[in-house]
Amino acid sequence: MLSRRAFLVSAAAASAATTLARAQPNAENAPPTVLRIERRSIEVNGKPASVLGVRQPDGTFGIRTEVGKRFRVRLENRIEEPSLIHWHGLTPPWQQDGVPGVSGPPIQPGGSADYDFPLRFGGTFWMHSHQGLQEQLLLAAPLIIRDQRDRPDQQEVIVMLADFSFTPPDQIFAEVKKGGSMPPGAMTGTSSSAPAPANVKGKAKGTMPPGMTMGGAAAKPDLNDVKYDAFLANDRTLGDPEVVKVEPGGRVLLRIINSSSMSAFHVDLGALDGELTAVDGFAVAPVVARRFPIAVAQRLDIRLTIPRAPAAHPVLAVLEGENKQTGIILRAADAPIARIPDTASTTSPALTLDLEAGCAPLRRSSRAKPIGPIP
Repeated sequence: MLSRRAFLVSAAAASAATTLARAQPNAENAPPTVLRIERRSIEVNGKPASVLGVRQPDGTFGIRTEVGKRFRVRLENRIEEPSLIHWHGLTPPWQQDGVPGVSGPPIQPGGSADYDFPLRFGGTFWMHSHQGLQEQLLLAAPLIIRDQRDRPDQQEVIVMLADFSFTPPDQIFAEVKKGGSMPPGAMTGTSSSAPAPANVKGKAKGTMPPGMTMGGAAAKPDLNDVKYDAFLANDRTLGDPEVVKVEPGGRVLLRIINSSSMSAFHVDLGALDGELTAVDGFAVAPVVARRFPIAVAQRLDIRLTIPRAPAAHPVLAVLEGENKQTGIILRAADAPIARIPDTASTTSPALTLDLEAGCAPLRRSSRAKPIGPIP
């Protein structure tokens, strides 16, 4: 039985705790992160372009948060048409999944929607519109959930890949449906039975299966139905690439997100060895290579060790089946930066499933903490 003194001390402590909670709300009571669907302008090959975006009031694209927190977001629609955002790779309640007509109606112009669900695993994810053809207008952004895999001694660099055309998306879609040609390009196809990429150390490289046949003739694989005006990395082309300052001898974690509408790439690290540590947020046994395939909507986490000598290190993405490329530049110290053309010296092969077939998921013991969305 509590003494009178113990009761008074306990009551005083409870009162103080309540007062502190009111004065300093915890994460459960904190205001939600505001994301705004907005129209914005970028410059592509010297020409202005009106596109869409989803960003916070301070201009931050998307969200960076931590595993274990709640995903508390207020999404505001500030464009002139209905819209909705899908949280790609997460597992929210189905009513909050952001697919119009499935999880709920789109947000009308001037309206908003609230989201609140736990973040049970970390990794590299992204957000994008499923409303109409808005994704083709770059309505996408990173969604990064950090966890214990993220080392404090590494610099994080996010690379969002995208394809872009000055032709309106509805016109592109109409021409693709009827199989005709359109400005700025025609329907394309590239025949390839080239070796699979990746330069994976310690692994034999497979070969592409022969193309499908039709009437006894080899058919061209359907790789790129549209010729885009440009390919972007963080909204920029290689004519004016993003230059990221890195420390000589330091470590970098590349979070590469392919937010393209329909373009796959080969990530080319040049002379750097990259250590692939996660695919689509799933932790994998490390794969060391200098080239990695990345399909539409896919995400790759790649760790780099930057050489100690001052140098510029391009991180390029070469279009599947062609030689068009985009990318960013990692600049160590004050190294000079040479201009990089938007075409590679050789045509890249078609993507295969060799990388996925060779990736082994990291299994955890029953006592270990989760390290990603491993089933």
